[in-house]
Amino acid sequence: VATLDRRGICNRNRQRTGKILRPAGADGATQADRHRLLALLQPIAEAAAGAFSEIENVKQASKALTAAAIRKKIQTATYGEQATAAADLTAAVFKEENDNPTNRKELCGDTTSAPAKAKTVTAFLYCVCAGEQSESGGGFKACSNAQPANADTRSALTNVHTAIQGLVNVCPQPAAEEITADDITKMIATVNSKTTSKAQQAFYGKFETGDCGGKSGSRLCVYYKTATKDEAKAYHNIKWQKQLEAAANDLRDQQAAAQRLQGLLLQLKSLKKQAYNLKPQLEIYKQLQVAAGKSGTTQEAQAKKGDDCKQHTTNATCTAENNCKWDSTTEKNEGDFCKPKDEGQKTQAGTGGGAAGSTATTRSTRHRTDKKACEADKTGDKQNCAWRKGKDGEPEPEKEKCQNVSFLVNNKFALMTALLSILLAFSIFMDFCSYL
Repeated sequence: VATLDRRGICNRNRQRTGKILRPAGADGATQADRHRLLALLQPIAEAAAGAFSEIENVKQASKALTAAAIRKKIQTATYGEQATAAADLTAAVFKEENDNPTNRKELCGDTTSAPAKAKTVTAFLYCVCAGEQSESGGGFKACSNAQPANADTRSALTNVHTAIQGLVNVCPQPAAEEITADDITKMIATVNSKTTSKAQQAFYGKFETGDCGGKSGSRLCVYYKTATKDEAKAYHNIKWQKQLEAAANDLRDQQAAAQRLQGLLLQLKSLKKQAYNLKPQLEIYKQLQVAAGKSGTTQEAQAKKGDDCKQHTTNATCTAENNCKWDSTTEKNEGDFCKPKDEGQKTQAGTGGGAAGSTATTRSTRHRTDKKACEADKTGDKQNCAWRKGKDGEPEPEKEKCQNVSFLVNNKFALMTALLSILLAFSIFMDFCSYL
């Protein structure tokens, strides 16, 4: 059973791997091609890992920025910690949430005592809109003709919660759109624009004299003295405003986190696209390898041609039919003077253009098995040949022999130039694709 389970797991892994490799054109790739693909994938994988890490960091940092948490701050600013709606308020809860005032004078403020104790939006609403029961028989309606008759007295705040519930019920229904940070900020600014400051005092609503008692002689207001630093501090740190400002900041942070996450997800999408389009790079690499191999084959053919002519040690057998030429400057008919037929037509190294490489190639062929002669072959101070093993793309890479220095340098430079041109074109192509 264990064997069958292992086989099943292996089969599922193969199927999953095939689903990944097939769209990338890497299904059935050779081991060598897979190694090259892994090398190309490494920087992409590192970038993806960085993006995943940042996504996790953003998620952790914004963990507390939930809709429920922000809604709770708005509700606390409006009703206090113990209520989420006007219906939850009782006289006792209302007083506790507003620093336990015993009468309207303490709640809304006056010219002789401490600053107003009102801490919530609904407390401000009561102070500015709900008149005294004794004023016009409770019929004084300061904020809306639809508001109920005033049923509370300034001395007790016994029915303060009932008055607040009546005021909240005539407020317009909220819009269907979600509230934004700017909505909150504008609302605070609008309320503050209605503040009146004069003679070391500040008040919301209408103030005549004495206190915010809800009567025609004193009017409806929230009053703060600002004669001292502590009094001014109370005015500038109204609790419900600070809580709403915190909610607005959370909304901004929430939006910024959402935008950052969206950007990171788009980055991952782009990286995935790059990862699934690596096959063209692999094909370019393979084509360059084939081109390098052909160059090495040509060099080997030249060397073999030189070896064939060396077999002829007499003038009689060193003939044009054998693609050879007798190169003795004397009348000698025997010796090591048989060279490839076109060798004498090449210009000397350094005397011009591409032909110089051919002479150097002949030199390395001439000293193919003679290390001492190979290392001694120079033009001035310049080394023409080097005794070493072959490199990738050259024939017989494991065999030490005389190699042409200038040929290797020229061909390596040409190969690198071609590779850089192709990579530059590919990078431009990828930049263009990133905008699609």
